Amino acid sequence: MDSVSNHLTLADITDRLYRVCPTGWLLIWEQNESQFKQELIMTTRRQATRISLAALAIAAAAAITGCGMMERQAQSSMVAFTTQLRASTDVPSNASQGTGSVDAVFNKDTNLLRWKVNYAGLTGPATAGHFHGPSNVGANAGVAVPWSGPISNPMEGSATLTAAQAADLMAGRWYANIHTAANPGGEVRGQMTARY
Repeated sequence: MDSVSNHLTLADITDRLYRVCPTGWLLIWEQNESQFKQELIMTTRRQATRISLAALAIAAAAAITGCGMMERQAQSSMVAFTTQLRASTDVPSNASQGTGSVDAVFNKDTNLLRWKVNYAGLTGPATAGHFHGPSNVGANAGVAVPWSGPISNPMEGSATLTAAQAADLMAGRWYANIHTAANPGGEVRGQMTARY
């Protein structure tokens, strides 16, 4: 037990905590930095190279618990949505060879929805793009959130949803739709589904 190699240094602890939870170890360090430094100053040089296994266990448990809480909190407030846009899923369907995708992230704490749209092969320039709802697959609904600005490929957007809109999105009752002059009711469409 006299060998320094049998004991963990503060650098060893922070390295291991970082591997377990990159965000958690930083919080533990920031909250206890002055205490850690004071303990190192007040101990002898030999003692400074040793850290009590009990203290290590407490720090690791705090970091892991803190990390788990942070990850659950971040995961619980952010929901990812996706869809593939196809002419065959539009109502009514059409013969367009157009395809596309919409990927979105919804923050349940702020009701902010952010999205990215890509498409190709439409019969002509996109004239409009929207999220529609509430609607199940195979049924039409009014515009819930229009995509502002000129519709381009690729494009990004965001909107803050009302409580009712957020509930419909979370229930899978929204679809994305891109319109063209040849298909003014919608050329490609896809139901927004949560990715868990």
